[in-house]
Amino acid sequence: VLFRSPLRAWRRPALVVVAWPMLLAGVIVQIQQSQASGGPQLAFTAHDAQYPREAAVYLRELGGGWRMFNEYHWGGYLIDRVPELPVFIDGRADVHGDSLIDTYVRVKRLLPGWRDVLDEYGIDLILTEKDKPFDAALAAELGWEPVLTGAVERIYVRRQPQPGSGA
Repeated sequence: VLFRSPLRAWRRPALVVVAWPMLLAGVIVQIQQSQASGGPQLAFTAHDAQYPREAAVYLRELGGGWRMFNEYHWGGYLIDRVPELPVFIDGRADVHGDSLIDTYVRVKRLLPGWRDVLDEYGIDLILTEKDKPFDAALAAELGWEPVLTGAVERIYVRRQPQPGSGA
């Protein structure tokens, strides 16, 4: 009966005395439960299954001092999980500008000069999605060695030239 009534029925004195305090009590209970559980969950929580979780653990143990090339869409995750290791790029396109994004795309799409970019930036560690074209290209490169394969990722490190190899 109450829900079939027009909106003006909600302003009747009996409803104001009964329904509105009940609604207010429900809101208060929700706020208290939210505070007890550490506050409201307003932020987006990414599922670890789509991020390089195993690589993050490995990189934390490895420590800093590496120059890493990483996936664009994993940059923010890496900043959060491995803050001591600077990322090559992350999702803040407005901060990086077109030049760095173009450079990133050249490497990821294996465009002419992609190896030169890695040399120019002194990249000695690459974190990439496994089983993708860039991963396959690195696996075929003599200068890169896979050191970790995770659920969605693979890490390569630059091989040091062998003594007497002329490199």
